[in-house]
Amino acid sequence: GNGTFDVGTETVYDDVPVGVCNDKNENGVCDLNSGEFIVGVSTNPDAGNGAWDNAGTAYARLNRLLFFSRTDLSPRVYKVSAGACTSTLVDNAYMTVTMGGATRAFLQFCVRDGNVNADSSGGNPLMSGSTITATTTSSTFSAAVDNSPIPAVVGGPTMHTMLIQNTSTATPPVAITAGKADIKFTMGGSIITLPNAVTVNP
Repeated sequence: GNGTFDVGTETVYDDVPVGVCNDKNENGVCDLNSGEFIVGVSTNPDAGNGAWDNAGTAYARLNRLLFFSRTDLSPRVYKVSAGACTSTLVDNAYMTVTMGGATRAFLQFCVRDGNVNADSSGGNPLMSGSTITATTTSSTFSAAVDNSPIPAVVGGPTMHTMLIQNTSTATPPVAITAGKADIKFTMGGSIITLPNAVTVNP
């Protein structure tokens, strides 16, 4: 517990590289020209010297592969089952809402970003601050999406509910006319729209 490697007493250690790099292209080499070198001795970044130096600066190292949410790819929309996100993409039947005379209806779905590399870990959410909105050209119903913008701390895909609301002010309300609703994702400087994503029937 003295913070020092005592030769002869403590015999196991990891001979970490004398240089620390962020291997962005994952080729196993510290590419100095690509800006991957972070700190240490840049002339020998990929292997230690094979000995305990017992002096100088020690570099702590931990390898982790991070999957960042992407804004250049279209988000993916998944079905909800028993109140939980699934790994099944929505289809036309799932994204069809039939009002059946009601003045409002709800449609649940989950959203992952477009980075499929993160799917093995459950999938990424959209980047923090992204918004999800619904628009429609219908004059008989409106559409809105909850749980937007995406919060700063999310552990995976996010669940959302779209509210379809009959806009008739008559008593009783006049039935809606069949129409479509778009889903728009605003992610940083990127805007991606899924046109006619939802079908609404009377």
